[in-house]
This record gives sequence, C-alpha cells and structure tokens, in this order.
Amino acid sequence: MMLRASTLPLEEAWATWIKSPAKGDPGAATMELYRGYWNRFTGWAKGRGVNNVHEVCSRHAEDYAGDLWGSKISPRTFNGHVVFLRGMFNVLKNKAGILENPWEGVKLLKKQTQGRENFTPEELSVICRRATGAMRCMIGVGLYTGLRLGDVINLRWADIHKDRIEITPRKTARSGKKITLPIHPVLELLLNERREQVKGEYVFPDEVDSLSKDKSGPSKRFQSFLKECGINTTEAAGAHRKRVIVRKGFHSLRHSFVSLCAANRVPQVAIQDLVGHGSPAMTALYSHADFEQKQSAIAQLPAMTFEGEALPAGDKEEARENPS
Repeated sequence: MMLRASTLPLEEAWATWIKSPAKGDPGAATMELYRGYWNRFTGWAKGRGVNNVHEVCSRHAEDYAGDLWGSKISPRTFNGHVVFLRGMFNVLKNKAGILENPWEGVKLLKKQTQGRENFTPEELSVICRRATGAMRCMIGVGLYTGLRLGDVINLRWADIHKDRIEITPRKTARSGKKITLPIHPVLELLLNERREQVKGEYVFPDEVDSLSKDKSGPSKRFQSFLKECGINTTEAAGAHRKRVIVRKGFHSLRHSFVSLCAANRVPQVAIQDLVGHGSPAMTALYSHADFEQKQSAIAQLPAMTFEGEALPAGDKEEARENPS
C-alpha cells in the first residue's frame, strides 16, 4: 500500500501555488483571472465535502467540468479553467500528495473562432472616404503597417524616419524586438499632413491622453465610426456565449494589411517581418527579409487616397511628388 507523503488543504493551496516558481510568471491580469477560476472551483468542491487537494479525484474533475459547461460559458473560457486547474495540480502534486492529476482526463473543447475579421475592399473604401481628423491618419497607419491600436496611438515622431517607421511593439516589449516598417506613399502623405497639424512628442496626443483615462475609449470610438459607415461589427451571443463577439474593429486593419499583402503576392518572409510575430517558434519558421524586400512589398499595396477611390498603380509616384 502506498502511503501519502503529505496533505494540502484547499484553503492553503492558492498561497502554496503562488510561492512556487514552477507556476511561471503570469501578469497581474492573468493572476486575477486564475484567482477567479480557483475560487469557483474551491466553492464547488467544499459544497461536496472536499477539503484537501488530494481528495479531488477524476470523478470530481468530470463533474466539475459538467457544472462549468452547464453555466453556458464559451469553449475558450471552459478550456481556460481546465488548463489552469490541470497546471496548478501539477505544480502542487508533491506538496499535496497527489498520486494522479484528476484533470488530465478532462478533454478540452474545440474553440469557437472569436478573432477579428479583415475588412472587405468595399468596407475599406468607405472607411477611407469617411475618415476625418486624427482618425484619418490612424487608419492609414493601421492599414499600411499592420500595427495594433495601442502601438498606433503611442506612435512618436521620433519613431518615424524618412522612409520607415522603427518601433518596438508593446506586445513584444519584454523581448525588446524592434520592427522596421517601410512607409507607403499614401501613408507618407497622411503623416506629412499630420505633422503640419500636430506638434510635440506624439503623433496622436489627444488619443494618448484618452487612452490613459479610459483604455477602451479609442476602441469604442472606432467601433462607433464603423457603425456610422454602415459596417456590422458584431455577432450575436449563442447558447454558450453570453456576450456578442466583436468581429470587426481597429485590429481588422491588421488583418486587412496581411490580406492585402497576400493578395499582392508579397512573400511570406516579408509579411512575417512586417507584422512582427511575438512567438520565437513562429519566427524560427522563416528567414528574415531585408529592408529592400519589405519596401518592395509595401509599395505593391493599393494606394487608398482617403479622399475617394484608390489611386491607380501608375499614379503612386505622382501622389508622392504632388501631395496637394
């Protein structure tokens, strides 16, 4: 008979997990999410007379998974709960005297795709025609660089050089990876126009101030702008999805950028470097494009004028030389 080496009460498990370096280094928001997962599970377990970590068996894990799914959460949220509990029990197995991880037998669900969709050519045409003020230039930056909204808002004039933008995306700031983005002729016109209107450190100072007060403010304003353009941005809630899904937003410009690159036969290696994948595994799949390759790739994109129809390809140089 195998004797249990130790016992760990559920009420002490969270603090024990927090102290373990094996848990990794989750950010503050992720830790808050994990705490919510753990509180839900321990409340459920104690209601069934389970007080110690080692007492949780595979039957409990299956029953809890059923209760979780019965609460009509999304597959993504369900998987998040299960993956966290599975990982936490692995970290605690020695101190809790766990012989088998009960969560290993709980199957993950197929996720419903909830990512942003790219804009259609017709939608892009409407967006570019109707954009005014700072929004006009922000859309130009998003469409011709693929930068995320936060990076666009925090863009500094010091990041913008004669023929390129050099920036370290906020999402990959820990790695310090800087990406170089050639400036499309139309974006050059928009930035020159913006430079005449705005002085100071930031290209979009009002949006920087707005973001500091309300992180969701700029995104909500862009959503409102899309609705004014007659573009449907959401998908209704479903049986296991309590909230509507936002299908189109500023991030859709990033998807549109990649789609335009692909449609214009931009090499995968150039797209890879332009969008700046944060995953080392993804980056390892490709060699790196040099600046000339990326500059050539950007030049192939359609030249939206933001004043009507797209400029014919032959008019790109004329647009650069005659900004009026």
